[in-house]
Amino acid sequence: MTQQAVPPPGYAVVVPQPVSNNLGIAGFVLSLVGLFACGGLLCPLGALLSFIALFKQPRGFALAGFIIGMVGSFGIIIFLLLGGLAFMAGVLGFAWLAAPTIQTGSSMGESQAVIVEYHDEHGAFPGDFQGNLMIRDHTDAWETQLRYERISDDAFEIRSAGPDRTFDTSDDITFEGLGGQVTVEFNVDGES
Repeated sequence: MTQQAVPPPGYAVVVPQPVSNNLGIAGFVLSLVGLFACGGLLCPLGALLSFIALFKQPRGFALAGFIIGMVGSFGIIIFLLLGGLAFMAGVLGFAWLAAPTIQTGSSMGESQAVIVEYHDEHGAFPGDFQGNLMIRDHTDAWETQLRYERISDDAFEIRSAGPDRTFDTSDDITFEGLGGQVTVEFNVDGES
């Protein structure tokens, strides 16, 4: 049997403790939980803690936490980029669809100003032929000349043929001046 050495009196016995990197473990846990349970939201924090813990020994959990955290963080970045691109596509799509209507409305407003100026000078709106001559240079977004129609001495209508370029169909845009009030009607898919 071997005898163990007994330290001389006055000396303490030091038992080596296992070395751990608590910050690395915390970063690993946050990265892992973030990746699987929180949709990646905790991954950037886990990656940051793990990165700091890489400067301490042991580095195993810190390295694993950093890699997992970065994967989850890139997932969030890609998700945000795709969401941003989808949002921008929606905005641009709406602008692309709305631009012709806005352009047509502007042209109709200019035509209305010409007709109202005539009304102010003569006390009545012009007849159909004369009114159409007055706005002959005004077109809608689809390059179709606007059409004027006098409804009464105090009422008129300016009409755009709309995208199909045919008057009196469901996609026409109308602008009505009635006793000093103006109504604009946009028909979408046959509804007003």
